[in-house]
Amino acid sequence: MKYEIIEKSYDETTDIFELLDYTESKFFEITSFKFKKEFETVQSIVLQAIDKIKKNASLNNKFSGIPYGFFKIDEITSGLQNYDLIIFAARTGIGKTAFILSIANNRIVYL
Repeated sequence: MKYEIIEKSYDETTDIFELLDYTESKFFEITSFKFKKEFETVQSIVLQAIDKIKKNASLNNKFSGIPYGFFKIDEITSGLQNYDLIIFAARTGIGKTAFILSIANNRIVYL
């Protein structure tokens, strides 16, 4: 059921600690299902890394990932990597949304 946690949280008879355990178990189910991956040997990972380095070197690409489109950020991060979790945080009204839209716009031009 899609709204089980919400329904249980509105039920006044539900114990808060049971609800927390239930919610945590549901989140664990979601993450373990989504990110379940087979094990890889160190040798295969190293070979993949070497292939990626060779590919980037042959393209004369300055960055190992996809460039953000902002020179200083690209210089520091080597572009967007496929394993990155990026969190943009700042006070309200600082321009987070505009910045992210600029990155998206740069990617459309890049692709």
